[in-house]
Parts: sequence; structure tokens; C-alpha cells
Amino acid sequence: TPMKLSVQHLERSLAKEPENRDAKIQDFKTKMIQQIDLLSNIATEFSNFAELPKTNFKNTNIYKLINSTVNLFKSNRFKVSIDYQEDAPLMISADEHQLIRVFNNLIQNSIQSFINKGEITIKINKKNEWVIIKFIDNGSGIPKEYVNKIFEPNFTTKSNGKGLGLAMVNQIIKSHNGLIELVSSSKKGTCFLISIPLNPENE
Repeated sequence: TPMKLSVQHLERSLAKEPENRDAKIQDFKTKMIQQIDLLSNIATEFSNFAELPKTNFKNTNIYKLINSTVNLFKSNRFKVSIDYQEDAPLMISADEHQLIRVFNNLIQNSIQSFINKGEITIKINKKNEWVIIKFIDNGSGIPKEYVNKIFEPNFTTKSNGKGLGLAMVNQIIKSHNGLIELVSSSKKGTCFLISIPLNPENE
């Protein structure tokens, strides 16, 4: 749409002010390059999204993986804490790089929902043969009309978003034979729950 509007605007501008032709064409070229770069990035993201099932699984300590991700997010504006009470390590079969993308995305979404200072709590525990991970924040929440669309590949509420964030998270968790669901969301905060199968030695 911006590219189409720019072409139409250029046509009208050249007709009205032919003496400014060079400046207008230069401005048009700059805008087109910006839009082409954006389209290129979107195409790359969708390509990566389509290729996500090609995972590299290995035995992974889920607490250590989340803790290393959380340590990247240090700020005075928000706090990220981990609630982990298990005595023994919880080991899963996982592609570490892909799960880091999941945790990064969820934390970044929470941060973007904070109006002032915010807090994120990540609860990790074991339930039968599953590791259960809860992401809880006290941000502004997800509007009710968007709740049923958040995992769709082309849905975003951000003006510069590609609509792949939570869709990619969802696909990564599915590739780990897991499940992610939105437990609750309101103006007081949001809670996502992730379930991933434990390795047999944890059961």
C-alpha cells in the first residue's frame, strides 16, 4: 500500500511541479528502497517460519536455558524473576536456539505491554511427565477482541510488526511436542502456559 500510494503521489507531483523532478525522484527512490527492504525482511521471516520444524534436539536443562535467557534482560524499568522449586534438574529434548527464541519473544512482548515499571515471573515445575512453564506479567494485557487471533501467522497489533512473533512461538512449541496457551489476560496482566514433555528419566 505505501508503495502504491508513493507511485501515485509521484505521478501527480511531476505533473504539477516538473521543475522539481530530480528532488522528487530522489525522495521517491529512498522511500521505495525502504519499502523493498521491509518486504525482504518479511519474506525472510516467513521463510524462517516455514523452516522451523528442522530442529536440532539435545538433552537440555530447562531451568538453565531459561535462566541464561533471563540474564540478558537486565533493566531498572522491569524485573524478571524465576520461581523454580524442583530438587532435581528437569531435562527435556529440545532445540536450545529455538526455545531461546520462544522465551525472548514472550519476555519482549511483556516488556512492550508495560506502561511504567513492570514485573515478569516465570514459574517452572513438573506435572506428571511434563514440564510446566508459566509466563506471568503485570502489563496492560491483550484486548479481548484479539485473544483468538494471537497465534495466527499474519496477525499483529504493532505498526512495524510482521505478525510472526507468537505464531512462531506456537510452531516451535508444537515442534517440541508441546503446547502453549493463553491462560488469562486483562489490564492487570497476562499469563501464558507452556507444556513440554520431560525426558523419560525425569518421569
